[in-house]
Amino acid sequence: MKGRGLEIRVGAVVLLAAVVLVVGTMWFQRFAVAEKRYSFFARFKDVGGLIAGDPIFINGVERGKVKKVDLQLNLVVVEMAVRQGVAVPRDSKVSLQAVGIMGERNVTIMRGASPQAIAPGDTVDGELLMGLGEVMGRTGEIIDEVDAAIENLRDVTEALNRDGKLKEGIADFAATGKSARQMTEENRVRINRTLDNLDRSTAQLSKLLDSHYADIDTSLTAFGKAGREVQNTVAHLTEISDNLKKISTNLKDGKGSAGRLLTDQTLVLRMESATASLDTLLKDMKAHPNKYVKFSLF
Repeated sequence: MKGRGLEIRVGAVVLLAAVVLVVGTMWFQRFAVAEKRYSFFARFKDVGGLIAGDPIFINGVERGKVKKVDLQLNLVVVEMAVRQGVAVPRDSKVSLQAVGIMGERNVTIMRGASPQAIAPGDTVDGELLMGLGEVMGRTGEIIDEVDAAIENLRDVTEALNRDGKLKEGIADFAATGKSARQMTEENRVRINRTLDNLDRSTAQLSKLLDSHYADIDTSLTAFGKAGREVQNTVAHLTEISDNLKKISTNLKDGKGSAGRLLTDQTLVLRMESATASLDTLLKDMKAHPNKYVKFSLF
């Protein structure tokens, strides 16, 4: 019986230790088992090794966990579980940030100012921030590119030195500079005189403009008025030209008396016949006036 009781006490102690362990674990995990959360999704081009269970920090305070990381075509969709009651504005910035030299990642959310919050099931876009590993890798690439550029520059320099072109070019440049300096010194007086003349000319021109400003303004006004008159004249001439075009078109189409006279051959023949008859009548009146005019006194 004593052995049996000892086993029971040992079992009770083990059970109590297990319960304490479970309760302590839940306590240290901030009661994550009983904690209610809602999920939304974020799209990334690259997650840099993010895994499920990595923490989610909102403005630097841990308020969730990564629930799932899913690769879809050329994007990675991350399901994030955030503690219930913690609102995330729609314009918040979601990013992945490195937290250690071994490449550990967490989700960092910087709250925005939008009154509309991300609802459960919504999807937003996120970005991957460069960590120490990426920076070191990029630095290595830049160093390699700089080394290649230096090597190319060294090759070019050696080629120029080999042919003597570099020294020759430097000597020519120095000679050109010396010649330019010498020419400037020799013509310093002329250059100063030219600058003085330019200053005087500018002053005279300014004085001339000031003294004749009213005349110039009047001339410009008159020129503008003349321009407007020319414009009106051109408009009148254009109108006259349009009217002449209409008259010409009417004449060609036989509209009006003048048009009929030009286009109606029958009317022309009639007019010629009437003219001939009138001419015959006049001749007859001249030859036999008594036939048409009679005088009687009584």
